[in-house]
Amino acid sequence: MQSNNFEVETNNTLGKVVLSVRGSLTSSNALSFKETVMNLIHTECKDCHIDISQVNALDLTGVNALVIAHSKTQEIGKQLVILSSASNPAEELLYLTQFIDVFQFQRAS
Repeated sequence: MQSNNFEVETNNTLGKVVLSVRGSLTSSNALSFKETVMNLIHTECKDCHIDISQVNALDLTGVNALVIAHSKTQEIGKQLVILSSASNPAEELLYLTQFIDVFQFQRAS
């Protein structure tokens, strides 16, 4: 999925689906992102890793999409892991809104 300043690349491995997100995860594209994630969660039924290390902007609509993805993976007994870098502005917003405590984080390689 790609639009103006937003791109999602999917990599399906044996035990998990990895979504690499680039650009801005904001109100202009959060709905389509959420639909993509929900579709993958339901069709693949695997753990989901979302790499936000290349997200340069995140708003509350984007946070909401991540929270819903987290809830849905838990409902089916799977895990959602957020991959990020320490200097990522998206991670800063998750910290400020205290959603950082909701997600499992790993450092992106």
